[in-house]
Amino acid sequence: VRNGYRGIVIKYLGQHRTIPVIEDTRGLEYEITQAIRLLVREPLPVGVMQGHGSPSPGEGLATLRGALPHYELREVDVAEEIDSELRALLVVNPTEEITETELRRIKQYVMNGGSLGVFGGTMNVNIQGAAPTATAVDTGINTLLAGWGIEIGDALVADARCGNVPMSTRMGIAIPVPYPPAPIVIFDDEAQEHPVLFRLGQAPFFFVSPITTSNRFDELHGQVLARSSGEDQSWLLTGETIQLEPRDPSSWTLEGERGPHTLMVALVGELPSAFGDAPHSATDEPTPAIEAPAQATREVRVLVAGSGALLRDEFLPQQEQLRRGGGGVALALNAVDWLAADADLIAIRAKNIEDPALDVPQAVTSAQEAAIEAAEGGDQAAANAAIERHNEAQEEWENKKLMYRLGVTFGLPLLVLLFGLLRWQLRSNKRASLEELRKTLGKKPRRGPHRGES
Repeated sequence: VRNGYRGIVIKYLGQHRTIPVIEDTRGLEYEITQAIRLLVREPLPVGVMQGHGSPSPGEGLATLRGALPHYELREVDVAEEIDSELRALLVVNPTEEITETELRRIKQYVMNGGSLGVFGGTMNVNIQGAAPTATAVDTGINTLLAGWGIEIGDALVADARCGNVPMSTRMGIAIPVPYPPAPIVIFDDEAQEHPVLFRLGQAPFFFVSPITTSNRFDELHGQVLARSSGEDQSWLLTGETIQLEPRDPSSWTLEGERGPHTLMVALVGELPSAFGDAPHSATDEPTPAIEAPAQATREVRVLVAGSGALLRDEFLPQQEQLRRGGGGVALALNAVDWLAADADLIAIRAKNIEDPALDVPQAVTSAQEAAIEAAEGGDQAAANAAIERHNEAQEEWENKKLMYRLGVTFGLPLLVLLFGLLRWQLRSNKRASLEELRKTLGKKPRRGPHRGES
């Protein structure tokens, strides 16, 4: 008997990369491919706009940086000329104004052939404390995007098709409840053909703002990648301060502008300049001369999403869970890969995507609502009984999902096997019947010609 460690060492030209422990084979192909890429080439540089209240590679985007070791995420001061060697520039959830000079530097970078990813930039979401809130901010990012026919709205999209979060009741019981500010977006077949959403059935969009597009966007052959649910299922949350605390599902009302709302768009091509040389408002001071072509010198890529939560640490799983994939994780990594024109890992990553969540049965949701109502009313006995019913319904649902999973995993192959055995048996019986008939015919004496016959 020996104690050992199942690991892999990959060696190349005197260097090596190690996968210390292989717990299971899920995601192993992705890890091996990533290790080989790190051996055969240097990490590609990708810029992240620094300051303006945005997260940095060291704080806020650390999970993303750890999941993409084949890139070097660099903080970039957009007040200075941006290095054209960067494979892409990420603008993630700014909450402070981006000056005219900085916008022109970003425009200059794109016109010189750089790719740009904009994630949020119109809402400041504060999730600290028991009562998270959101307020609108004017960062100026829409000044850059308007030239391409894109505008990010100063509101948040709520959707009845959403994730669950725990809600504390007055008795201290945490009950999971639907949370409309966290829409679950379903991607259609056309959208799944795009590399950013390759084979993604769905993904969560936390605290996402709506995007509107104009005829200019259509003229540039832009593509809408993500939308919220229809008019009876999604709406806008607006106001000077938007209250985002989890609450009784019945208290979320469809009062704002109805959906569907666009949540993410993409542009590809030799794009024209985002805006002219004149200041974007009459009060702006003259800006330094920043030379930039009127049209991109080569094909560039622009990705605009209404939420910076897609990339932030708070909304991505822990590092050890990243290899198992998931819609939100794959979308974040695919977005950076596509912007950097380095999409080799996207197809491999698609193999690790989790199956879409099933609709929650009525028995689970009704017990959940009864528990909330009893807890808010102070009836502890009724709340405990409702929670027990909820747990029983949840357990029954989990057992049903297990049966479905076993049925698909083993039932379908068994049906194919039984069909094959039936066909084999029928053919064997037919062969035996033919053999018996041949033997019967072979035992009969041959009748020769009668006398006098020729």
